[in-house]
Amino acid sequence: MWEEWEERVRDIRDSLGMPVDAGVVETVVAFNAVGLATEQSCQGHIDRGGAYSWIDVVVEGWEGWLPAEKRNELVLRKAGEIKSLLDEFYGMRSVSYDVMLAAKTLGSWVRVEPLGGEYQHLRGYEERKAKLAVYLVEMRDFGRFLKDVFFGTLKK
Repeated sequence: MWEEWEERVRDIRDSLGMPVDAGVVETVVAFNAVGLATEQSCQGHIDRGGAYSWIDVVVEGWEGWLPAEKRNELVLRKAGEIKSLLDEFYGMRSVSYDVMLAAKTLGSWVRVEPLGGEYQHLRGYEERKAKLAVYLVEMRDFGRFLKDVFFGTLKK
C-alpha cells in the first residue's frame, strides 16, 4: 500500500506540469497514506513564495452547498485530527516554538506549516535561508512520524 501512495504522489502534477517538490514528496506520501488527503504542498523557496514548507490537507464533505456553520465544523474537525497527530509527535521531541508545525484553518482546507514561517519575510537572506532548511527538516521528521503511524512501528 505504501508503494501505491508513493507512485500516486510521484505522478501528481500542478497546473504548470511540475511534480510535488522533492523536499516534501515523502511527507506528502505519508499524509495521504494515513488518510490526510493533500491538495497542495511546497518545500519552500528562498527566491520566491514563502521561505517555509507547507502542506494543505483536503477537508472532505464539501459536495454541494453547506451552511457556513457546517463548513466550519468540518474544517475544525480536520484541523483537530491533525492537531492530535502533532500533539503525539511533539510529545516525543522538543523544538523551538518557531519551528513547531501547526494546523491552520484556511477556508476549505487545513494547512500544516511551521509557526515561524509567516515571519520569514522579516528576516535577512542568510537567516531566512537557514530557517528554511530547519523548517524543511521538521516537516520531513513529521512525515517520518506519520510513516511510523502508518506501519504501526511508532516507538514511544
